[in-house]
Amino acid sequence: MMQAPVRDPDAECKLRLPTGAALNSRIHWGKRAAQTKIDREYAAMAGRLIEAKTLSKAVVQITWHGRGRLPDLDNIAGRCKAFIDGLSDAPGWWKDDADIVWLATDRQRISKGEDPHVYIRAWESDP
Repeated sequence: MMQAPVRDPDAECKLRLPTGAALNSRIHWGKRAAQTKIDREYAAMAGRLIEAKTLSKAVVQITWHGRGRLPDLDNIAGRCKAFIDGLSDAPGWWKDDADIVWLATDRQRISKGEDPHVYIRAWESDP
């Protein structure tokens, strides 16, 4: 089983939780599209603030930090898709999400007083 590299990430970004509804929620497609657009633009803006080298083969880890019921690991990837696309729009990171060769998700419960957030780390894949 492949694991995230032990070395420091080549790029990392802390983002608030996605505004979009859960993947299985029944909301109007127009509302979902508007929420997705907000999340993508937010991640692109945050990605521009971080000096990241362009990764040709990226290994990406998404960690969801939240309270209450945490999403399933596979739902984290889906809920953060707009963030991944937004980081693709930012200089550096990766040119296209097709350059991601491995995507891992994790979740951690946080205590009161901490802000819920998503932490995205990326590394250049080892040859």
